[in-house]
Amino acid sequence: MKKSWLKNSDPLVDKLTAYHNRLSSAAYNILTEKLSAEIAEVLTDVSQVDNVNRGFQWSRGDKERLNRLNASAKQLHTPAEWTWAAKEGTEQYEYNHKRLQYLVEYELQTVVKHCDEC
Repeated sequence: MKKSWLKNSDPLVDKLTAYHNRLSSAAYNILTEKLSAEIAEVLTDVSQVDNVNRGFQWSRGDKERLNRLNASAKQLHTPAEWTWAAKEGTEQYEYNHKRLQYLVEYELQTVVKHCDEC
């Protein structure tokens, strides 16, 4: 039996999903992992990661590759089966919106703990 989602498979989405999964599995704690090794590699000063004016240390080739990847990412097709990406005005969109509101209001309890070793 062939799955219907295979018909709409987008190689770029598959590649991006695999990349994301690889990064997620490399981080031992996704909630506190701020930088992957490849991000730290291109930042001039990692303490400035949240600064929009931070410096980068990549080659012209790296910059051109990043620009091509950004252009390709804009062409990604979101599969219709992805309920989290429901179109505005649909029942699924309304459900997602209400579910997120509930999560933030009732389920998302955050405790900030500062670590002297971090």
